Amino acid sequence: MREPLLPKGKKSGRPPTFSRRQLIDGIRFRVRTGIPWRDLPAEYGPWSRAYDLFRRRQRDGIWQRIFTALHAQADAKDLHLAVAQRQKPMSIVITAGQRGDSPQFASVLGRVRVPRLGPGRPRTRPRRVRADKAYASRKNRAHLRRGIRCTIPDKAEQARNRKKRGSQGSRPPKFAPVDYRECEWL
Repeated sequence: MREPLLPKGKKSGRPPTFSRRQLIDGIRFRVRTGIPWRDLPAEYGPWSRAYDLFRRRQRDGIWQRIFTALHAQADAKDLHLAVAQRQKPMSIVITAGQRGDSPQFASVLGRVRVPRLGPGRPRTRPRRVRADKAYASRKNRAHLRRGIRCTIPDKAEQARNRKKRGSQGSRPPKFAPVDYRECEWL
């Protein structure tokens, strides 16, 4: 039997007007939509109670433990989480605004850590990467050739240059249009 991810309340006394489930649903609604706490709909309970519960759980590190446990469970079931599919980020690299996306590709992948449910080191290499044309550089594709499958469309100018070179041009990279089309992009 699985252990619940959220701790049970220890407070005795009068039963609360709003259930903890309603408050947690309010926290989820607020995090998903990005509204101010004071604009939380009344069906989720008073905004101040939801905010207090959110802050207490944040200070205790419970949200991070839940996030880590969900990553481990998803990895054990052979599911893949990605930011582009409306999930929480697995790793983030913050850079200056003028820096490009493509040069950060290897460092972002290098910071991925998905813990195992049982003993063992965390998984650090994804099985598949789906990315847009911004990441279609030779360097990124070479990084992925070390056992990571990828679905990255080719840039039009790269295909044009390869075609212009004729037999001297390299072979186009593999691309699965169905896999790319079925991926949900933000």
